[in-house]
Amino acid sequence: EWQVYFWGANSWSDPKGETPSPVLTLSRKRICQISVGKEHAMALTEGGRLFTWGKNDFGQLGTGDEENRALPVYTELPYETYISQVQCGGNFTTALTKRGELWTWGRFQASNFPRLFTETWCNGYEIKGEQGIKGQKLSQIRAGDQHMGVLTKEGKLFTWGYNDFGQLGWGLHGEGRVGQQKPNMVKGLIESEEVIDFACGGGHTVAITKSCRIFGWGSNTNGQLGHAMKQCFPEPVEIPLGDPVAKVRAGWQCTAYISESGRPIICGGIRAEGPSVADMQKAGEDGEAPAPELGGGPKAESSVMDMVSSTGVEVMTDVVTEAAVGEAHGLLVCYDGSIRGWGYNRQKQAIGDESDDTFVKPQFVDDMPEGFKGHSVAVGGAQSYAILKPPGA
Repeated sequence: EWQVYFWGANSWSDPKGETPSPVLTLSRKRICQISVGKEHAMALTEGGRLFTWGKNDFGQLGTGDEENRALPVYTELPYETYISQVQCGGNFTTALTKRGELWTWGRFQASNFPRLFTETWCNGYEIKGEQGIKGQKLSQIRAGDQHMGVLTKEGKLFTWGYNDFGQLGWGLHGEGRVGQQKPNMVKGLIESEEVIDFACGGGHTVAITKSCRIFGWGSNTNGQLGHAMKQCFPEPVEIPLGDPVAKVRAGWQCTAYISESGRPIICGGIRAEGPSVADMQKAGEDGEAPAPELGGGPKAESSVMDMVSSTGVEVMTDVVTEAAVGEAHGLLVCYDGSIRGWGYNRQKQAIGDESDDTFVKPQFVDDMPEGFKGHSVAVGGAQSYAILKPPGA
């Protein structure tokens, strides 16, 4: 029996945080995927069904109301709808069907009840010639704080939502900067490439292509893209990391790349109190392009994130298979099934236990059931979740 474990803090837990323990209400539900927003979470079963819980002030639980739920509730979708992927944005929720159709609900969406995205105003008005993602078969969805993206079966990337920092990759000129945007394909350097994985963060987006190239756009004031110039990039720029990358995961001001050899490459930093919009982008006056900000953004804690210390010694050499990054902490799943946490730990969210320091370097998350191994992880706010596979699985 696979198990879901939780540690850290949410709206109903001990304010000091909790040590790892099983989420009993999800036992025997055959959970295969979990995603976490700022203060809500969602679980997907092997049978394509959804459960949501947590804060519901924007209708992000998809219950049709705005009442919070401490325990997981079943999300009602048409009976024949089989969900294959889930993603929580900051205060909204998205789900992808096996047929490649997108459902959304919550903040910035058309309803606080699940709606087929292409049939809502968020996708655009056909009468105005706005096609959005209508007719596209989707293979991947990713959600950031206030923007999201989808990958088509052909490897093309569409983004929409807010574009304050250029995180949609369309440039920062004219109407494309102000207000909520409808879906459009990301062009520029990435247009001729086939994207195989991507991630949406707080104000940035990163993508990796079949030809092993890495592209990023949006805010890089904290180095979260991995580019040396700490400024905003309103259109895709190539990120020269050296190692070929297989997976990418993004948090608020941080990105975790996993190389093909399983090496974690962490770019950006995290802050104890959580970053402010002012940190993410010190915008130019009167809508002009922001001035390049070399070495901008928070400094003090960013070294905690480096998997290579300032002396050039690797902090951890484990082979990593999966990662999750939130506002102020992150988790790594190692090849041997162990889980490492790092970052802000005041509510035990990083390592599942108290620590002398507010910030911790990568350490084992203990108190896991004997013989069980980490399969996947999800973080958001002060919440940490892991799906564990039993011995022999």
